[in-house]
Amino acid sequence: MHLICFSIIVLTNLTLGCFTISSKLHLFNKLDGTYDCVTPSEMTRIPGFQFTYQKQDNCKLYPKEKVAIALNLFYLYWYAEFGDRADAVLKNLNNLIIEYRVEKMSFKNGYRLNGEFVAEGTAIGLAHGKGLIQVYAPEGMEMYETSFVHELVHVSINASSGRNDGDPDHEGDKYPGWTSRHTQLIVEVNEALQSILELKHGSKDQEQTDSR
Repeated sequence: MHLICFSIIVLTNLTLGCFTISSKLHLFNKLDGTYDCVTPSEMTRIPGFQFTYQKQDNCKLYPKEKVAIALNLFYLYWYAEFGDRADAVLKNLNNLIIEYRVEKMSFKNGYRLNGEFVAEGTAIGLAHGKGLIQVYAPEGMEMYETSFVHELVHVSINASSGRNDGDPDHEGDKYPGWTSRHTQLIVEVNEALQSILELKHGSKDQEQTDSR
């Protein structure tokens, strides 16, 4: 019920064109040129978040408004489920760099969702510390289809625990923090994000039909 109420609040604010969703979330800065992507690979700001930036090869990949919606939605779900002692997660979301990659990323010494160790491989997303996430996002892939929310869980565990590891083995038992509830949260946030974005912008299937 709480999550449904939060989604209603999000939808209401989208209708009003406002990103102030709760007493803790504010539009920190007036919109200016630093929010507009003009040149590919430049850093641009996310409205409603104090020092949060994104970098993308294609300026039309994920408009700043969509990213702001996703971050707000993630925090509302996180807060409802886990709380946020001393606003650690919220503060971290206000100090985040998001990079979108058109190619998958190589890694060493990683873990699958079940905790299985992987010596090396390619990833669709990486979290570095608590201040940088990298997301594989080829053209045409919606945000809710990427690892965006998954990486937000890593940096949020990092910020809330203070251990500076983000629980890299996920549901494994080597590092504490990540539980099956975190995994389910990712599913719920992505489903809600899909519904909200389709309500606001239309579904991908409808866009493809209209373009024919």
